[in-house]
Amino acid sequence: MDIKRTYKTIEMKNGRKLLTVEFDDPRYAILSTFLFADYKAFSDWFDQKIQEVLDHEKESNNVSGNVCELMITEKTTKVYDTLADDGMGAWCEIETEDLLSLIHEWKEKSKELSE
Repeated sequence: MDIKRTYKTIEMKNGRKLLTVEFDDPRYAILSTFLFADYKAFSDWFDQKIQEVLDHEKESNNVSGNVCELMITEKTTKVYDTLADDGMGAWCEIETEDLLSLIHEWKEKSKELSE
């Protein structure tokens, strides 16, 4: 995956630490929102919906969280900002395998942070 990114830790006033990710290419900024706002809250559900497509159980899946909608196909996934006025916002398209790799990386770094 050639998407350049930097992980950062934010420490809240209560001492709790939160993981964020910033992308060098601004067109991928919505992925940070997806990971922080939606994936964090509904990880098992998103994992299931992505895997259904990759396992050829479904040709595609459209799933929405609190902020983002994913249109998942075997080759690519489009991520939209459903809170934007036009329902798309600063959307991006990413290869589904790259999204899955990013999710696994996010989960691992989140786990390290909580240890």
